[in-house]
Parts: sequence; structure tokens; C-alpha cells
Amino acid sequence: MFFLGIATGQEKFLLQYKYEKGKTYKYQDETKFESLQEINGQEMKATGTTLSKMKMTVENVSEAGDFTLINSLEDLKVTTKMAMMDTTMVMDEFLDKKVQTIISGSGKMIEQKQIDTVKSTKNLMGRGNNLLNLYKEFVVFPDNSLKIGDSWTDDRTDTTQGTQMVTRTNIKYTLAGAEEKNGHQCLKFSSTGTLETGGKMTQMGMEFFMEGSGEINGTIWIDKESCIIISKESITDQEMTMALTGQMQMTIPISSATNSKFSLIE
Repeated sequence: MFFLGIATGQEKFLLQYKYEKGKTYKYQDETKFESLQEINGQEMKATGTTLSKMKMTVENVSEAGDFTLINSLEDLKVTTKMAMMDTTMVMDEFLDKKVQTIISGSGKMIEQKQIDTVKSTKNLMGRGNNLLNLYKEFVVFPDNSLKIGDSWTDDRTDTTQGTQMVTRTNIKYTLAGAEEKNGHQCLKFSSTGTLETGGKMTQMGMEFFMEGSGEINGTIWIDKESCIIISKESITDQEMTMALTGQMQMTIPISSATNSKFSLIE
């Protein structure tokens, strides 16, 4: 919702998501990445794309404005290209597996639970399950009203499912103005911030310890009337170090750049 500021004469916005009960929304998520690793003095470059189509049905909206979503993937393809490897995987095992998520009107995740179990032998380093974590796409709005030029900060800590990897983000959002996006009259928000990643995971019997930091910059468009996400675009640059233990011990520096687009398609 939004209202007009009386004292200043400037339009002010008290933002609350207004997804409609019983309605299904569909989004496309496309992520492109480039990474450069140094192993035993040799550089290894990799590129890839994750493309998914997701649907979310609003099961309920409480009197307080909290909305319960049932979300699942309709399509998921992962491509990876590096030296001596060029593959495309269609991840059928992840399709139509439902997750229930409860999110407050301001965008805070209240509860999430997996309804269907995903069984896959394909290595996604946690990416497949994370695609179902729809709550990460929601900007958490402040409790106070905003006018053009106002900013606020959101701090988050997330753990990658199936691993002990923890990511901490600190993002500053600014209400930059209003403009049309994909046929919708939108409020436009800019975002800039930092991230820190650390922890360990196990793959093929080996333990990987990882730590690193990076910068995030992006833009979000929210429909001015219905206050739903129309589009999000972000670029993340990250420097990490991966240490392997066990039979093969080594330390691998990794530089990566990720470009993500999340858009309403119907």
C-alpha cells in the first residue's frame, strides 16, 4: 500500500506485499556464472547457466498480511562448460517437488518446510534445493514509510541446505524512483552490499572448507499497485579460497562473477 505525505507534499510508500489468495504466480530465474580457479599453478576457467521456471500458489493470506506459498519448479536446466567438459543437465528429479513457505507482508520468512522429498544423484553443490528457497527473492521492507531517495539496510544469515556453508549478507536498499518494467508501473529499488561465505561441505568422500567475500549490486522492480515482484537483477563478484582435506590436500583460490535475473512471466 502507499499513501501521500501531507507534511512534505512528497508521495510516501508504506510497502507490504499483496499477493492474492488462490492465485498462482510464475517466475523465471536465470543465473549465469564465470569462475577462475588456480590448481597446481594452472588456471581453470568455467562458465555455466542455471535456468529454472518456478510457480508459487498463494494458499492463504492471514489477517496480519502473512501469506502462505506452495512453490515448486516446472523446469530446471544446468549447463557447465570447462576444459574437457561441456554438459547440460535436465534436473527432472527436482520438478514438481513442493515447498511450503510462510512470509510476512513485509517480506520476512516466518517458516519453511519441504513437502516432497528430493532424491538426486546429480551434484548441484546445493543449488537445486536453494532454487526452492523462494523467500530469498523477497526484499524485506522496513516498517516505516518511504519516499524517493530513502534507504534502509537488511542483514541476513543463510545456511546452504545439505552443507555447513553459511552466507552472511549486508544489503543497502534505496527507493530510487518509479518506472515501467515489463508492462508494469513499478517502484524501482537499487541495492548494494557485501557478502561473506564460510563453512564446509562433503563431496565424493572429500571435505571442502571454503571461505570468501564479495560485493553485490542490483535492481528490483515492484508493481506500484499490487506490490508484487516484477523483476530482480543482480551481479555478484566474489573471491574465495577452497581447501581440500583427506587423500588429496590442496588450497584453491577461486574468483567468480554471477549475473542473476528473476522475473514474473505470468
